[in-house]
Amino acid sequence: MNGKVIKIVDKYEFVIDIGAENGVKEKDKFILFNLGEEIKDEETGENLGQLEILCGHVIAKHVQLKMTTVISDEYSYRTIKKRNSFMSFNTIYPDMTEEIESTMKSIENVETYKTLCRKVN
Repeated sequence: MNGKVIKIVDKYEFVIDIGAENGVKEKDKFILFNLGEEIKDEETGENLGQLEILCGHVIAKHVQLKMTTVISDEYSYRTIKKRNSFMSFNTIYPDMTEEIESTMKSIENVETYKTLCRKVN
């Protein structure tokens, strides 16, 4: 299932031109990509098609009949060490806990009516 980006809401959220009438459901996953140069096999001369330049992965957030709002499905993670509010008197080191923080990644190089999408699940 293929479509294109028809609106850029912000660097995390986009609207694509396919929706429920095309079989899109909430939480469906897509890739966003731009088309690059034509690639030929240098040995055979066969045209292999246009290179797809990946912008990012998105997930369907809101599906309408003819369009779908998608958001970034890419995250970065980091571990944060936090000191507990109490001190242990039996150890040299204070008690520490670790939390994993996730941040949604932005999708770059998206252009309205130029960037394409394809369902991947």
